[in-house]
Amino acid sequence: MIDHVRIEAVMKKLKRSFTMRTVFLAVATVALLTSTAIFMSVGAAGEVTPSDLTADAPSAESGTESEAVVDEPSADEPEGSGEESEIPQGILTADASADFSIVSPTDTASVSRIVSPSEMLNLGDPAVTMTTAAATGSTISLGITGTDVYIDKGDGMPASYGDLNGQSVSFQTADNTIRLYGNITVLDCTDNQLTALDVSKNTALTGLECGNNQLTSLDVSHNTALTDLDCGGNQLTTLDVSHNTALTTLNFWGNKITELDISNNTALTTLYCWGNKITELDISNNTALMELSCGENQLTTLNVSNNTALTTIYCWGNRMTMQTVYALSQTICSRASSEGETGFVLYAPQTHVIPASVSVGGEVDLSSEASVDGVATVFTWYDSHGNVVTPAT
Repeated sequence: MIDHVRIEAVMKKLKRSFTMRTVFLAVATVALLTSTAIFMSVGAAGEVTPSDLTADAPSAESGTESEAVVDEPSADEPEGSGEESEIPQGILTADASADFSIVSPTDTASVSRIVSPSEMLNLGDPAVTMTTAAATGSTISLGITGTDVYIDKGDGMPASYGDLNGQSVSFQTADNTIRLYGNITVLDCTDNQLTALDVSKNTALTGLECGNNQLTSLDVSHNTALTDLDCGGNQLTTLDVSHNTALTTLNFWGNKITELDISNNTALTTLYCWGNKITELDISNNTALMELSCGENQLTTLNVSNNTALTTIYCWGNRMTMQTVYALSQTICSRASSEGETGFVLYAPQTHVIPASVSVGGEVDLSSEASVDGVATVFTWYDSHGNVVTPAT
């Protein structure tokens, strides 16, 4: 009888021990499945590494079944065998569509961020592509007006600058080729040592300033919306503006252009073409022209009879005779006076009216310049040291 009771007590103890271990195994299994489900769910949205698992989960609570069968640990069961393990549940997600703000200290525009891969696909062809002779790492400064502007500084990672309204954007190049994306209407890329500039895909461009660079060619035939073009201080030998009929201001001073056709540019009000090698300049169709600077070329004459709005001319450094420049100044000033305005003509000095130098005993024929409008011309001669010389005859 005693043996039967003792055997029954032992069986009950073994039963409780087995039930407790079964409960803990079930809890551990649920925890593992829960953790795996969370990890798999987040992994579908973005990759998560073990270091991303940071938050601690609340402890698993014992259910009523475990409270009914788990007794206080006996002497045969070690202390703490019933403690519950922590289950990691908090996971930091990495959203692939998030914007990562990367602002360079040299960027003066208010917004700059690297675009996401999905945005890269939507950028399309660059609106402007430029190549600079400046060393990699040099600072490029641009003035831009446009919307949804992105700039690839040469590293293949366009940065978004959002909408710009003439702000200056400065950055250090990662390569010699720079690409601009977006709806750009005005671009100022002056003083950047540019050797090439492609704006052919940017048909919305209305203003372009690319002066003081090293450009040997410039194609603006596709930029029919252009109203202002400044490409002075380059190395251009030709310039075709026949398609740019909306131009009101054209400035290409200091290049190597020998001829220019502006017959289609009837909206022109300002023309700066000084410092080139132009031998003839036809402005007969440019009746809206108000200011002309054509100095330091090779002009021998200038017809302004159709240019009734023209009140200011800078034509110094050409090859016009005194008779020609006098008649020109009289026409402009008289016309302006009749309109209640002031005319201005800067025509001196002219080059090659007389030879740059005359050998001893040489002759110079200035009979055509003996008088201008009935007024005798006074000539003063100087030697190479600036001393006044009296001619023999």
